Amino acid sequence: MNYSLYKPWMHDQIINLFVAQYNVAFDEFAIKFKEFYFHPFQQNKAIMLVALDGGTVAGFQSFFYWPMEVGGSQLNAYQSGNSIVNPKYRGQRLFNKLLQQIYLGEQYDSIDFLMGFPVVASYKSFIRDEWLSPFDLEWYVKVINPIGGVFSSNSNFVATPNLSDYVKESKFLKTNYNEEFNSWRANFSDDKHYFQPKNYPDILLEYKITKRKRFINELTVGNFYGNSKDLKGAFDELTKFAFRKFNVTIVSMAISANNNEIIECLKSSGFKRINKAIHFIYKPIKINPQEQYASWMLTRGDIDTW
Repeated sequence: MNYSLYKPWMHDQIINLFVAQYNVAFDEFAIKFKEFYFHPFQQNKAIMLVALDGGTVAGFQSFFYWPMEVGGSQLNAYQSGNSIVNPKYRGQRLFNKLLQQIYLGEQYDSIDFLMGFPVVASYKSFIRDEWLSPFDLEWYVKVINPIGGVFSSNSNFVATPNLSDYVKESKFLKTNYNEEFNSWRANFSDDKHYFQPKNYPDILLEYKITKRKRFINELTVGNFYGNSKDLKGAFDELTKFAFRKFNVTIVSMAISANNNEIIECLKSSGFKRINKAIHFIYKPIKINPQEQYASWMLTRGDIDTW
């Protein structure tokens, strides 16, 4: 087996692996692939690794640039994602071997740390490759209207704001939502919506509404921007707004389990933790962020699929 960085001739084989695995249309996924990896923000940063058996693509793994910051300091982080192994080559720990080829990218020497949110099937492979798992993202849920989903949703969304006007608190290690990052992400991510509480205008809540099991409308908070001291009041306003304006059944949020301050805001607003979580992992390259920065701010919105 040989390992290589992505080359254009591999494109169709890679797309076809995802088409077969996820039952998506070739052209549709090819467009998303282009918008994800070849947008100016990501084009010369993403590390795209391929396992080759002669001329056959046996597997694909990527690490894409995910800017992080804390206290105004910028960190060069990369997130792992879009991993796939050709069914004919499974059972050979090919995924682990692909993870170990990251040094092939010339960007490797500039990386501070790697991070990821693996599914259950790949979690153990990352741990075998010496990734660390300091905490999960825990889910908190508030039921606000048990029969809400029986009715159709009345969409009355707030216009998309300038996120740079709502800076997350600098005490957290968090994603740097700069203009270039937001432009890249908007190309491949589903539309998100925003809520600005009347009594807490310095806070902005980012959310999506999803229909689940036919009769359940779930409003998921992906991110918040602003000062967390007012977050409890902001959540209270959001749930009242969701009950009044939408036929929302439940409001949910996933948050890094070590972030006690935000979790207490959720609890005091009536949210309950459920037995569901998202794995978070990281691997130090130049620095170990867990040793240097105590407070991480990671939410559902920090995952590339949000």
